[in-house]
Amino acid sequence: MLFSIQTLLRLRSCNRHCNALAILMLLVFSTILPGQNPSHHLVAGPLKLQPGLGNPLPMQGSVREVYKQVGDVELSLYIYHPATHPADELKPAIVFFFGGGWAGGTPKQFIPHCEYLASRGMVAVTADYRVKNKHGVWPQSCIADAKSAIRYLRKNAKRLGIDPNRIAAGGGSAGGHLAAATGTISEFDEPTEDLQISSKPNAMVLFNPALMLAELDGSDLLPESFEMKVAEKINIAATRLSPVHHVSKHLPPTIIFHGQADEEVPYASSKLFHEKLVALKCNSQMRSHAGQAHGFFNFGRKALPPVPQGVSNFVETTREMDQFLNSIGYLVGPPSIDYFATDAQIATSPQTKEEILKKHIHLRELPLRCQKKFAEQKTGRVAFLGGSITEMNGFRPLVCQWLQEKYPETEFDFISSGIASTCSTTGAGRIKDDVLSHGQIDLLFIEEAVNDDSDATHPAQRCVRGMEGMVRRVKRESPATDLVLIYFTNPGMLDAIAQGAWPISSGSHDHIASYYGVSSINIAGCLSDLIQTNLMTWEQYGGVHPKKPGNKLAADMVIELLKQTETSWPTSLKDVSAMLPLDSCNYEFLHWNSPKFATTDSQWKFHQPDWKNIPGSFRTRFGKDTFLTSSDPGAQFEFDFQGRAFGLYVLAGPDAGTIEYRVDGGHWKSQDLYHHFSKALHYPRTVMLEETLSNKKHHIEIRISKEKNKLSTGHAVRIMQIAVNGK
Repeated sequence: MLFSIQTLLRLRSCNRHCNALAILMLLVFSTILPGQNPSHHLVAGPLKLQPGLGNPLPMQGSVREVYKQVGDVELSLYIYHPATHPADELKPAIVFFFGGGWAGGTPKQFIPHCEYLASRGMVAVTADYRVKNKHGVWPQSCIADAKSAIRYLRKNAKRLGIDPNRIAAGGGSAGGHLAAATGTISEFDEPTEDLQISSKPNAMVLFNPALMLAELDGSDLLPESFEMKVAEKINIAATRLSPVHHVSKHLPPTIIFHGQADEEVPYASSKLFHEKLVALKCNSQMRSHAGQAHGFFNFGRKALPPVPQGVSNFVETTREMDQFLNSIGYLVGPPSIDYFATDAQIATSPQTKEEILKKHIHLRELPLRCQKKFAEQKTGRVAFLGGSITEMNGFRPLVCQWLQEKYPETEFDFISSGIASTCSTTGAGRIKDDVLSHGQIDLLFIEEAVNDDSDATHPAQRCVRGMEGMVRRVKRESPATDLVLIYFTNPGMLDAIAQGAWPISSGSHDHIASYYGVSSINIAGCLSDLIQTNLMTWEQYGGVHPKKPGNKLAADMVIELLKQTETSWPTSLKDVSAMLPLDSCNYEFLHWNSPKFATTDSQWKFHQPDWKNIPGSFRTRFGKDTFLTSSDPGAQFEFDFQGRAFGLYVLAGPDAGTIEYRVDGGHWKSQDLYHHFSKALHYPRTVMLEETLSNKKHHIEIRISKEKNKLSTGHAVRIMQIAVNGK
């Protein structure tokens, strides 16, 4: 054999592409190694398509065509033709681009729109394009793909039965940005294509689009949090990517849909875009929806007043889209959306709340053994690890109350280890001290999905590393611990689910749960189904931090899982620690080191900060902690460690600075500590500086940079712990 198993395992640590290659080769070779029993080889299963990043499988009712190939990446159009499609009659067309912050998403988002418009006589298309989390690209590549899609449709118009002079571009959120960019921005065409074929649409249909990525002419419309999000997602000047900065009197007819309660993309930016088009005498229509949030238009989203009760946002906005397309000659006759059968099915679904609840409880091959101990030994230790949802008195006390009532003679030790704002990376660092140090844990619930998504904004790889690290550590140090992962939700995650995709955070966590056989409770998916069947609203649920009904829903799901496992126990324990990791750089051995052991210069202090005299909101749980602190540019410290990864657990407030660092005398790198929630809060975050070092001794030098985030008021660095991933 040309490759040894050891060689392949070394390949796995290179990068995610090597991971997939090595796993595949291991799966093949494990069946043919001489002298070995194939059943004895413990091999990580092949990685699934990253959840939340789209699905290349054909969509029912559509014709798939590859419109572009970049390297080994094929980009597809899913084309829905009208039922009657004579070859000599060229139809108007529309191509939709999905939302997802240029990082994820799926063309499935616009299947309902395509099906409806095809029923009205248009050729309707939903397009795939490259995104950052899957392909490592920036928004300008997304724009290039959108332009390529329009150019492909125009080039092949006759064959596809399309009128080349009536091709509209549509999309939602980041997809709305792409649609608008094809009509406004002259850059980013693919140079290898026939640029004589126009990539500009003849009309634009924009749903809560990102039209303004930077302030315009001294305007003050963009919240700082939005500007920070944009800055994290782009690598060139925002004005080059911002449609509002490129409007002209030559823009095609446009309609914009935007909810006035949108907290993701400012409503005011769409309003300004519309006003500029009107001033240039362009045909622009604005549909403002009072009280509606980001993604309100998606299929399955029910409407809030003043839309008539029982009518969905999808129905209302699709009717308005139909009327607009009718006004520019793309459609004929009155809208038929009221009779759109699929939407009616959602409203009349026979599913009950109990059926939906059970659907999103996933029992896997590691059954829960804890209740046998609760019943027979009359003792139990139950722990909860997570962020603010775990910390608050919400679902957790309800679960504890049920357990105590179920086993009245049992003496329970309930451990609450929730710390607001903390993600799975921080969880991996503190699980030893905050959970496992209490002794044998019988039952552990881990809740990290929301913070991995909205607070840390982790890519899929880091979600995997944090959660896999926790699962492996718990099962290695405490094999008898029953483990359950819980996925709460936020509006952005609900949008992903409505588009037919897993959110990146909970999807990554569930990939870990599936691989290791850990049970999980998908509250996000359950709530999405309840909303679509009119059994609960987002407002009734209570928002990101659930109210009483939302917490009861979560507790009911936990209790249902416990009821299903109370009388069935495995005869032996699965040795999870012997399984190969999905990511060899996971945080299984992440642990805290006191910064007092760092070698510092005189500009650093190890002390308890005087929080009363430091601007910014402050959480009292950190009031008695000691920190390694300095706010002087040039202040430097050094630290010796052994392991694959190094990071800092810090409080990053309004004055958070930027650090520079180098490992083993290498090149200096920089890391901004300011967080998008730092403006008013000293925010706890674990910032990983290096994650894929060789597993040996290292020396790191860290200094405070003279540069800083433009939103920060200072250069402060306040370190609670030093994070090292190593044995």
